[in-house]
Amino acid sequence: MHKTTTLSGLSGLLLGLLAATWNPALAAGSDPSLSLTDLPTGFKQTEAHDHVQDDSGTFTKCQGVSSGLKVYQGPEAASLQRVVDLWWIFPSVALADKFFDSSQTQLCEGMPLAPGAKALGDKDKAYGGKVDMGAIVPGDSFYSWMYIFRCGRAVGKVYGAEGPMATTHPTLQMLTPIAEAAVRHFQSYK
Repeated sequence: MHKTTTLSGLSGLLLGLLAATWNPALAAGSDPSLSLTDLPTGFKQTEAHDHVQDDSGTFTKCQGVSSGLKVYQGPEAASLQRVVDLWWIFPSVALADKFFDSSQTQLCEGMPLAPGAKALGDKDKAYGGKVDMGAIVPGDSFYSWMYIFRCGRAVGKVYGAEGPMATTHPTLQMLTPIAEAAVRHFQSYK
């Protein structure tokens, strides 16, 4: 009898945990993160985080239901060596759109708009170019690019930067196929 009570109690606890962590807004689609097959050969996932917030509180104000971030690193000599994939899911297209519009200043990290970017998703912007390291490493700089896009009720950001040993700078066009893959992962959130 004691084992039945314990099993029943354990089942109840597990069901309670599942109910507390199951999110119907996220369940409508799968994990929208990039996979290693979306990246150039030689990349490895080095970080993964759930529940990424923004400093301004816009995610909460827009009733965000789920978010995540994954970091991928390639060879240090690669022109495009670091890729960061961020995503935010909302209960409606209108709230995702509000987050997209309200967060551009923060999400672009002070980078200028990139001219000639390929259109992605339902709404998008691309930023990037040369980043001066300034006070951190005087006289040093690197190149980075990013796409920020909305696809249905999901907002994504794909960031790419050059490797510390790169002999050529990355271009926005190098990041474009990776951002296109991210948009494909978002299709279930239309």
